[in-house]
Amino acid sequence: SFVQYTRPLPVTVSQIPLLVASTLSRLTVTALPAGSDSAAAEAETKIRVERRAGFSGDVDLALEGAPPGVKTVLDRIPAGVTETALKITASEKTPAGTNTLVVIGSGRHGDRHFTFRSSPITLIVTPPEEEARPSLVATNASGAAVVPARQP
Repeated sequence: SFVQYTRPLPVTVSQIPLLVASTLSRLTVTALPAGSDSAAAEAETKIRVERRAGFSGDVDLALEGAPPGVKTVLDRIPAGVTETALKITASEKTPAGTNTLVVIGSGRHGDRHFTFRSSPITLIVTPPEEEARPSLVATNASGAAVVPARQP
């Protein structure tokens, strides 16, 4: 039999000084035609930071994975504050589909720069509902309703 011995290896484990998370894991917006004004094109979630291990500084935030045509507002979280809002607005140029967003938080603690990625946030972009066409009902000479063939 073969026996191997190694020397003890010292290991130091320290906490990551910041965690970033969204209060919602799924958001839905509608890509509305130009000139439309509706709350359906907008979504908002709170982004929270948990500071640990003595970290008390600012946290810079960035958003990754937003589809084209989406406008986002995401401010940094200053020292002493625990959350900010992520606001998303879809435009007519935003393609319908499911997207995965990730919030990236970063800050300096001591002489090191730390970066933390949030859990994924699912962004669902739906196309606008087609406008309902008025139904056309005509009557014949005897007064009976005649329903025309559906128009394309």
